[in-house]
Amino acid sequence: MSLKFRNFFILRSPLLPYRVIYNLTPQVLNELFSDPVLQEALFIASPDLHSTLYEWLKVENPTTKAHHKITISLCKYALRMAYRCTPFGLFSGISLGHWEEKTVGTLAPISDYERHSRLDMGVLNSLIYKLESTSSISNILFYYPNNTIYNTGNRLRYVEYEIISGNKKHSLVDVANSPLLTSLLEAAEKGTLKYELELVLQRQGIPNQEAKSFIDHLISNQLLVSELNSTITGINHLSRLAKKLGQRGAFCEASELEQLGSLIRDLNHHRLGVDKKGYSFIEAKIKDWGVSWQSNRLLQVDMRKPVQKLTLNPLVQDELSRVIDLLARINIYNEGEKLKSFRNAFVEQFDRQEVSLVKVLDAELGIGYPVGQYSTNDNNPLLDDLLLAGRQETKATYGWSDWVAFLFDQYTGALRSGSTSIELKWDVLQPILEQYDVNLPHSLYALGTLLASSQEDLDEGDFTLLHQVSAGPSAANLLGRFCHMDPMLTESLQVALRDEEERHPEAIFAEVVHSDQFRTGNIASRPILRGYEIPIVTQASVAHENTIFLDDLLVSVVADRVVLRSRKLNKEVIPRMSAAHAYYRDSLPAYHFLCDVQYQGTQRSLSWDWGILRNADFLPQVRYGRSILAPARWKLKESTLIHIKNCVQSQLITTIKDIRSQQQIPQWVVVIESDNKLPLDLENSLHLDVLQSLIFSKTELILEESLLNHKTQWVSGPEGNFTNEFVWPISVLGDPILSPFSSKQGKQIDWNTRNLILGSEWLYIKLYCGSKTADQLLTDLLAPLAHRLTCDNIIDKWFFIRYADPEPHLRIRFHGKEKFYSEVIAELELALRSYYTQGLLKGLKIDIYEREIERYGAEDIEATEDLFYHDSIAVVGILNLLGETSGDQLRWLLGLRGIDILLDDFGYTLLEKHALLDKLQMDFKHEFKATSTQARKVLASKFRKEVKQIEIVMQTTYDATHPMAKAFHLLDTRSYNSKSAINNLRANWNNSLSANEQQRRLSDYLHMFLNRIFRSNSRRHEMVVYDLLSRYYNSLIARNARQ
Repeated sequence: MSLKFRNFFILRSPLLPYRVIYNLTPQVLNELFSDPVLQEALFIASPDLHSTLYEWLKVENPTTKAHHKITISLCKYALRMAYRCTPFGLFSGISLGHWEEKTVGTLAPISDYERHSRLDMGVLNSLIYKLESTSSISNILFYYPNNTIYNTGNRLRYVEYEIISGNKKHSLVDVANSPLLTSLLEAAEKGTLKYELELVLQRQGIPNQEAKSFIDHLISNQLLVSELNSTITGINHLSRLAKKLGQRGAFCEASELEQLGSLIRDLNHHRLGVDKKGYSFIEAKIKDWGVSWQSNRLLQVDMRKPVQKLTLNPLVQDELSRVIDLLARINIYNEGEKLKSFRNAFVEQFDRQEVSLVKVLDAELGIGYPVGQYSTNDNNPLLDDLLLAGRQETKATYGWSDWVAFLFDQYTGALRSGSTSIELKWDVLQPILEQYDVNLPHSLYALGTLLASSQEDLDEGDFTLLHQVSAGPSAANLLGRFCHMDPMLTESLQVALRDEEERHPEAIFAEVVHSDQFRTGNIASRPILRGYEIPIVTQASVAHENTIFLDDLLVSVVADRVVLRSRKLNKEVIPRMSAAHAYYRDSLPAYHFLCDVQYQGTQRSLSWDWGILRNADFLPQVRYGRSILAPARWKLKESTLIHIKNCVQSQLITTIKDIRSQQQIPQWVVVIESDNKLPLDLENSLHLDVLQSLIFSKTELILEESLLNHKTQWVSGPEGNFTNEFVWPISVLGDPILSPFSSKQGKQIDWNTRNLILGSEWLYIKLYCGSKTADQLLTDLLAPLAHRLTCDNIIDKWFFIRYADPEPHLRIRFHGKEKFYSEVIAELELALRSYYTQGLLKGLKIDIYEREIERYGAEDIEATEDLFYHDSIAVVGILNLLGETSGDQLRWLLGLRGIDILLDDFGYTLLEKHALLDKLQMDFKHEFKATSTQARKVLASKFRKEVKQIEIVMQTTYDATHPMAKAFHLLDTRSYNSKSAINNLRANWNNSLSANEQQRRLSDYLHMFLNRIFRSNSRRHEMVVYDLLSRYYNSLIARNARQ
């Protein structure tokens, strides 16, 4: 693994210097909140608390509980503004830096800090609704089809939303389709005025008023949406709205919006410290539109903190690289259960077909997502207002491993010695961790804090890295939302994303554009970061030709990977959602699915995980080199909290001191509540009052040691030293994680020749039986019967595959003319009676043969079936030769020989064979999690043990005395009889497919051969066969090089 740090990063730091949290008293709070800057910050965060501030400041000798309650609240905010770096209003902000040999962290004065305010997305959508509801405006707008519409035959389905208690509620709606409705949607595809749509209806003889009403009905039901429909990517959304209106001639409304935008820009141009009146003008302007909104939710406010200079020494990169490598090994890749369940259900239902994504995600038509989950996207008025217990999340389970055993030993050792920390060393860990795979995405970010006494100490390597998390699948996930504040950040991030995309030139990276709730749009809003977008309900910001609609996407499973393809662009689509949004919470299936797909095959995030110990009452600090991976942590139980709650003020410090002594808790701690962190001095009476307020309704409380102090804060400004969090964007170098995938043939599929039912030219029968019985059926019954039917000109070809869905069975396909199927069924029924009687045959099913045209190509499906016919005859012949004792050994050896001959048939050279088999063996090892050092050793040992037998079976020349001559002859006959089909395939491929796609097609033929020859666990056998062949070809190449 090699990491490339991008030449930029951002610093997140709080509004106030760290020294503020020391010696906090009501008097100090009074001085702090007399500052207009803090007053504005408080107003943005909590207008209600701000409304009490001025009275609170006037009281000189407070005695009331109400006054004390306000004091506690102000103390919490002050602590947050001096400690926590997570951006929130004016409480903290970002700065852009880059790497240099000398570290400098000097911020500009607070008077230079920049407020970046934007209209809240909820307010913006309310304005859009008002505009669309005005007939003079709606008549001049362009309308488009809802971008989630898809056809289910005589019905259309799409996603609409309604507003319930201020929140969006999305629903999947089903409406009757008609030629008239289809013509309207086609007319609106590239944007159309209402009157033009009305003309479409009038030309069909529909009266004018009815036409108007019908179009209004389509708009009100969101089948048609206006061009004002909000987006979350692109330029300032308010400016975009005003520009659209101006283009349509709504100059008065456009001017009003421009005035609103001007008020916001004026606010942004003022230094921090604007009083409430500065916001009241904006609020009044919004109210003029008839929009009422909470005062603190009118604007989304962010802050940028300019710097005099911000640079970091590359020594930090070295430390980060070591930490990421360690965490990548102990955070073992675990595929998400939702995507895994979907993939398994997809393969079971659709096998290797490529299917319309919207229909697969429709739980009634396909699988749904998550699979089997109660749909939150249906209309359920009886349930809408009820708070029902949702499905319980599956608790994390942890297997026992060398790493878990080591960690448990370290933990118990710390407890025995009374130590509050453990230290990890690579020389001890290496034998344990080298067996674990690293599956990092090609782009990620690392989030952490740097502790040092000074900038000079940091340059000399005297620093501590407090690593929080590293995550992907893109550095943009955490950086995208800040781009609107800094054009240089936007440009740098776009360059990084282009580098990521160049790693996969045959695929398209597309930004998933959706906002499940209005306010989500505030954090999901970002510039246009990629060339393509997938809009869901929300509008795309890229050109129409670069917009990928949901019903354009096809989904399949290739090499155990969920693959998306655009019909229109005929390329694989890799989705990305470049925002820090918890998309999995009650979201649309398509949005949830696309966001999950972006993580497949890679570790989602890297951070310290105590695993089975995570709920222990005490957890020690974890150190690794210069880094702290986890602070020490204590859990205060309910009995302790009750004791603290019941303490009077005079006894509180003594009580806390006793608890600290018993549990070795330091003076400075951080209270952890979900992702919120609040620092507390357990010897400060005001801080202890805050503690009492925090535990009021709790049954347990988590405390962490505070690793920050005045001696470790090196980022400075005129006001003092500040805490820090850095976000470092990183590229991961190496081979592409994704399997190469290229454009598929674009020929239109004739569905009459794809779905073949009983009575067509193909008869498809499933025979349910055990794996050994399957071999017996093939050799003793099916092959002789098929041979006789062929000789009698009843059928002209047949083939089989083995399958389980989940019961093991044979899938047999017979091809003939006219009413051949009645004779075949009659013959089969007679021949199978004895198998039924003996209980060997568990069931028979006649099914629809759905040709895998997307997998093999419309032009190539018949040649593919011919190849499968000759392959089936060869395999059944081989099965006849296998004995009871040596049969299993011969089976896999002949599997190697059969693969090699098939590669010869397709004209592969030795080097090409090795390249393909090397790729395939690695794909299968990833599928079966067999990439560890231990697994590689086992496979290498297997090859060394069997190499002599492999060389015997792989001999290219033989005569009748060779022990496997009959089997070799069967494979040679397959080659001879398949020559015409293979020549047709190769000719078509050379004209229409890339080299990667040709490899994928050929890989499918190899897979089907091994599926036929192995009676069980065929994919595991396939992995070993490919590994052995790859090693064999490598040995031949080395031998040839020596000669």
